[in-house]
Amino acid sequence: MKIRLAVGLAGLACINHGVADTCAPIVKAAGTYAKAERYAVKMTMVSKGETHLTEVMMAPEGMYIRAGEQWIRSPVAISRQDLLDANKSVYSDCKRLGQESIDGVPTAVYRFTGKAEGQPPMTGKMWIGTADDLPRRLEAKTQDADITQAIRYDVQSPKGGGAGLPGLDQLKGLFGK
Repeated sequence: MKIRLAVGLAGLACINHGVADTCAPIVKAAGTYAKAERYAVKMTMVSKGETHLTEVMMAPEGMYIRAGEQWIRSPVAISRQDLLDANKSVYSDCKRLGQESIDGVPTAVYRFTGKAEGQPPMTGKMWIGTADDLPRRLEAKTQDADITQAIRYDVQSPKGGGAGLPGLDQLKGLFGK
């Protein structure tokens, strides 16, 4: 469940359909994110007093999940289109809050309300790179969880990494595969 949430929310942070003009920068960031060849998302989710940490990397070579100190290549074939289809969302109440730097990258900070199919509504903030329109950070609240995501694009696929992590086979079938 943790891994599904991480992958799903990574998409939720950046996909949008049917939006007001004030949300145009978030929509643009969604398009830029969807075209990114590779990225890594480090997510912290606090729900019901428990903290869950998840790290996922997407690359043309596949999806990788961090297990302790090592990266494991997922045995599940999840395409970018699967992620996009699973996370169509609508944003509203978007407002630019200012500028900040994330890991040395200048960003514009936006507040938003979002709703994806089958997911609870969320309110949050997104940091979008001013030079490349890529989302760099997301902080969101749902009725059940507080979520923080840090997104990096300067990543390389890990060397090696089998699909032998116990419980990883549970991912099969999450996206209709």
